[in-house]
Amino acid sequence: MKPLKTLAILAALSPVSAMAQPAFTDADLDSFRAAMIAVGCMVNNEQQAAQVESATGFDREKLGLIVVELHARGEVDTQNAQQGVQLLSGECKR
Repeated sequence: MKPLKTLAILAALSPVSAMAQPAFTDADLDSFRAAMIAVGCMVNNEQQAAQVESATGFDREKLGLIVVELHARGEVDTQNAQQGVQLLSGECKR
């Protein structure tokens, strides 16, 4: 499954995932935010997804959980999975 579709599916499951113990730290969230800023605040292709994965050192499962968390906080937009995942906080704030 492509990373973008995986992240979108995980984001859709956010109410279920929110009950689980977080598998990441605040530092992990900051690392993800920094990686998203480095790719222009949006991941909408496999190359950008690979860059975020490489920059953070996180596997796709952990990245998916982080996207779910940041989506729940209103920091990530995943409304249109075809368009990708967009960071909405920090330097990427609209």
